[in-house]
Amino acid sequence: MAADKIIIYDDTCPMCVWYTGVFVKTGLLKPENRRAFSDVAQTDLSTQIDWERARDEIPCMDQEAGITRYGVDSMLAVLGQRFPWLIRIADHPLLRWLPRLLYKIVTYNRRVMSGAVIPEHARAYGPHFNYFYRYLYLLCILACFGGVVNGLDLLANLQWLVLGLGLSPLLFTLRMTHRRALHYAGIMLSPLVLAAVLLWPAVYWPAAMPFLGVCALYVWLRMLIRRWQAAHHLA
Repeated sequence: MAADKIIIYDDTCPMCVWYTGVFVKTGLLKPENRRAFSDVAQTDLSTQIDWERARDEIPCMDQEAGITRYGVDSMLAVLGQRFPWLIRIADHPLLRWLPRLLYKIVTYNRRVMSGAVIPEHARAYGPHFNYFYRYLYLLCILACFGGVVNGLDLLANLQWLVLGLGLSPLLFTLRMTHRRALHYAGIMLSPLVLAAVLLWPAVYWPAAMPFLGVCALYVWLRMLIRRWQAAHHLA
């Protein structure tokens, strides 16, 4: 079933590594058909790929059909083998825009989400910088974190302080160019999403707030510290 599909993935992106690994473990993809960008670039397969498009949309090569799909269509080509109803939902006129929007938010920001230091040789395979999707991603972060904080009655009087701590990395962007500042902000604000996830149960279970608050603060600070190095290797 999976013999004719080859996924080419960004091996510097933890999410790409993870979900393509799941494809292999669940039998949707053969291990040898999961190929990294850096491995394929020097092979004959590279001639079948639009590399500029592949930077933004992960390609899936269908050897039987002789075509290469990208992005959401690439994902559906693999998942649709076992879940054909996903293709029908994704192609519904009223719904088809949503998975494509979510995919673009993730793919254009996948490297700032991971916060990893990208090796020099792999920078050419990274996504193009897109101002619209970077701003949209930052707005999603602030909406997610701000919504959770606003829902915590115990933090009602401290929400601006908490948001201020979360936004403080932005102060360092004032002396940067517009693009570099947005890149830095993406790397340093991404941990707020995980902090929001950890705090969310306290909205419905206030008694857990002290414990969850400490956990969220610890994880947030730990992730910030680890991201300083990546932030200083701005794309």
